[in-house]
Amino acid sequence: MRAVGKALIGKNRLIDLDYINKIYVSPRKRAQTTLKLLLESQEEHHPVGGLNIITTEDIREWDYGLYEGKKTAEIRKMRADKGLDQDGPWSIWTKGCEEGESPAEVQARIDSLIEKIVADHRVAVKEHRSCDTVIVAHGHILRCFTLRWIKRQISEPLPFILEAGGTGVLSYEHNNCDEPALNLGGAFVISDEA
Repeated sequence: MRAVGKALIGKNRLIDLDYINKIYVSPRKRAQTTLKLLLESQEEHHPVGGLNIITTEDIREWDYGLYEGKKTAEIRKMRADKGLDQDGPWSIWTKGCEEGESPAEVQARIDSLIEKIVADHRVAVKEHRSCDTVIVAHGHILRCFTLRWIKRQISEPLPFILEAGGTGVLSYEHNNCDEPALNLGGAFVISDEA
């Protein structure tokens, strides 16, 4: 994470802290540690203490309930033993987790966070100022966040992989907050020397 932070964060980098409005981070220890490591290299160049870092349950990982720590095959067997899923194989994206969260619950909390972020962006656009937002969280929830950002249901099949320490860029087409988009490529900064 330290290396990722050095590569991505800094003046004229993908994440320039001078343009960050808010950083939302999951309360889970893993995400908190990731954020700390990402920002470590910036402390001498930018007062990290001055950043607006918000720890929120809205972006915590999916509550897996009975499925915590289990692999998909184990979960499907557990469910088959209970006579569940007669209509097809279990998927977290469509059926959620017993004694954990349903897709609708996850979608509701993500939508709540997206509404806050877009509201901030609308104000910033009107005021002609930067308002970048950083999200530090977990694999499943970040995939859900991406789907909801582009107005898709989390149950929609859109297979993509987000590696640990991976970075995605969500934005708007035509700088219009009503046109959310996933930026594929070109999200890097080219120096003036190039």
